[in-house]
This record gives sequence, structure tokens and C-alpha cells, in this order.
Amino acid sequence: MIVSLFADRRTSDVAVVAHDLAVALSAHHQGQSVSLFVDRIAERASRGHAFVIQPQPLPVSVAGALGGLRPVEHAVLAFVGSVTELVITAFDLSARILVVTDTTVPSLRSAQRAFRLCRDVGYRGHRVMAVLVVDESPLPADLDAVRAALRGEEFCPVPRGTASPETRRAAFANLAARVARGVLPRDAYPARHLGQ
Repeated sequence: MIVSLFADRRTSDVAVVAHDLAVALSAHHQGQSVSLFVDRIAERASRGHAFVIQPQPLPVSVAGALGGLRPVEHAVLAFVGSVTELVITAFDLSARILVVTDTTVPSLRSAQRAFRLCRDVGYRGHRVMAVLVVDESPLPADLDAVRAALRGEEFCPVPRGTASPETRRAAFANLAARVARGVLPRDAYPARHLGQ
């Protein structure tokens, strides 16, 4: 299973979110290994964070490197910035696409654009979800505002890195379970980057 996380340049903790999701997915899948790939921008923004699963640089050919993963193998990819051909290729290969955002207006607008792009390209249903980076205890009014801004798109809140380790572990275990629950069959993926 491949999971891609994407955010605009204002969302600085994409690599940390990707890492914590990779750790949670490894635990969720009973210790199966999960590879973590992070683009340069996301890696620079995460300096100083201690990684349990060491991030690797994104391969030049995502399709070549990850297109042949077996069902028991997992990879989490983190991208920051513009939607490029590399990002679209990763999205094509991904069982889940997670748009990382926070509660600020610019970040939510960027998430809206990412969801619109995903709909236009044909990524539908539970395949795309927002990951909302919030303070440890978000106010219900904040979550209602996010729900309205994302126009009913599915989202899952996770706490910032300043939250307690127990709170973060529980939130990422919930996210990992939701990601694993929404996996689509391989034949539901677009064929353009799968060598078909």
C-alpha cells in the first residue's frame, strides 16, 4: 500500500506527519515494514525531528521504484509545494491521498484546491482525505469551520508535535486505521503510471 501526503509550503510539518503515520501503519499492520520517502522541501522543514523510520529521498522514478510493491509492502510519501508530474505519479500509485492542512485560511484554501484537483483528475470517494494538524484539543467551532471550508470532505485531526506522546500515538493510530480501512483494490487505480 502506498500513501501520499501533500501540503502547500506553509504547512511545515508534513514530514513529521508522514513519519508518525508510517510508524502507526507499521504497528497497525503488526510490525510490517513501512518505507518513508520525503521530498527535499519537507525534509528541510523537519530538521531537528528524531525519526524512528529514517526518511529516504524520493526516487527520480516513483513508478519504477514503487510501482511493483507487493500487497504486504507499504510506503508513505511526503510532498510539499506545487503539484508536479512526480506528485501526480505518486497519487496515481497511492491507495490513499492525504492532504495535510491546518486551520488557517491560506492552508484551507490550498487544501480546497488540492481536493478540486483530485476530483478533476478522477481520484474519488474515500481515496482522498484531509489530515488536519491542530492544537491538542481543538474547539468544536474550529472543527465545524474546517468542515464547512472543506465542503464535507473527509478529514482526520492529528495534534501538533507539541502534544503529549500518548495523545499523538492515539491520534495517529486512529489515522492509520482509517487509512487502512479505505484502501481500494489495485484495479481501481488509474492505469496511466502503472505500466498498463
